[in-house]
Amino acid sequence: SFSVEDKQDVDVVKPVELSLFARLVGEDTQARVIESIGTWANDKAKENPGCVERFVCETYKTGETMSGIPYLFMSLTNAAVSFMVAEQFGEAIEMEAITRAAKYGRMTGTCHRMECP
Repeated sequence: SFSVEDKQDVDVVKPVELSLFARLVGEDTQARVIESIGTWANDKAKENPGCVERFVCETYKTGETMSGIPYLFMSLTNAAVSFMVAEQFGEAIEMEAITRAAKYGRMTGTCHRMECP
């Protein structure tokens, strides 16, 4: 018989659930696919920084057409998107260009001057 002092704590470890994609192709393949997509997107942003600027501009332009709660929500979303774009494409496009595109979208109401081939 065990006494209270002899009992030890046992941690229960739950298995990690894999996504459907990870189960189909494996975790290593999933990681390589995600890395390849990120590299491809970064290369495209380097080739055409105007497209990234246009995307940011259009996003902010759309937000300016809203009011009330949707405007507040879109403002928060736009800030998050700009941060994510800056993080993802930091080497491909300058932060000043992202800021300029956002300001242009808010102020002018048009993004036609930003070229994206």
